[in-house]
Amino acid sequence: MDTSADTAQSHLELESVSHWYGDVCAVRSVSLSVRPGSFFTLLGPSGCGKTTLLRLVSGFLNPGAGSIRIGGVDQAGIPADRRRVGMVFQDYALFPHMTVAANIAYGLKMHRVPREERADRVHAVMQRLDIEDLKQRYPHELSGGQQQRVAVGRAVVLEPLLLLMDEPLSNLDAKLRVRIRTELKELQQRLGITTVYVTHDQEEALSLSDDIAVLDRGRLQQQSDPVTIYEKPVNPFVAGFVGSANMLHLTGQDGERRLCMYRPEWLYVAPTGAEADDPKTEIRTGTVTAREYFGPTLRYRVSLTDDAPPVYVDAPSRPRTGQRDTFSPGDEVALYIPTDGGWEIPDRG
Repeated sequence: MDTSADTAQSHLELESVSHWYGDVCAVRSVSLSVRPGSFFTLLGPSGCGKTTLLRLVSGFLNPGAGSIRIGGVDQAGIPADRRRVGMVFQDYALFPHMTVAANIAYGLKMHRVPREERADRVHAVMQRLDIEDLKQRYPHELSGGQQQRVAVGRAVVLEPLLLLMDEPLSNLDAKLRVRIRTELKELQQRLGITTVYVTHDQEEALSLSDDIAVLDRGRLQQQSDPVTIYEKPVNPFVAGFVGSANMLHLTGQDGERRLCMYRPEWLYVAPTGAEADDPKTEIRTGTVTAREYFGPTLRYRVSLTDDAPPVYVDAPSRPRTGQRDTFSPGDEVALYIPTDGGWEIPDRG
């Protein structure tokens, strides 16, 4: 199966899309654009509207306001079974009584594709996904990664313009989830199909995505690439949701107080008494109140003496030569804050 021609023109655009469940507005005036061939993630906490958006794009729901265009075509009035959209559900939803080949062929059969063409397309998809040797197996005989490939195969055999994925890794254990998400990214790149992915897992979104849209309470908070989302969040919600964020008020050279975000790995703790070599580094004294071990890193919770919220600092769990060994709860430390190394964001309370 060759999707290169379709992929070249496929993309998704939402303009001022809203949706209500009764009196509750689940999606509020969301506008976003998905680049052709990209891996695009809708990220947010439970109830933020990300799955509702996916269902609106798929045609399972109709927007109460706004427009949705796929490949430049307005989807108003086009039912789900007529949209060129493939769907991979959270639990993959494979038919347990059907073989791999029969599962992949199911949609083609429902669309009354002739048997010979059906067989050719199923064979081409299984070749591309490297699952030809699994064609006579049943879902219960497959690993999690194999089931995922079959679910993707069933979706892409219909040659959709968009592939939609609704938290497909959420039911897997942590180690398997990391391995399968790597396989998923490689698979998406191999197929070259525009993919819209839903998750609440920040690490998953950052590692998989070309672009991310962060949602909260039905509103789009920020859309950008993973590095920008992580390092340059537009507001305190995005800063806190996509990773640990220290919000510090600093005084600039102009005397103005600014709210700046620092990720734990952007800060440094050292024994008290040292002076900063860099004039752009501010030093505050604090006390270590907790220490968490994460294998390669330690995370310190440092309480400052000025009644500010605690600050979290990441450090190597095995310090390099010449550096002090780790600190323990109760130790007094100097917190080094590079004043030009944080990210200033609007203070919204």
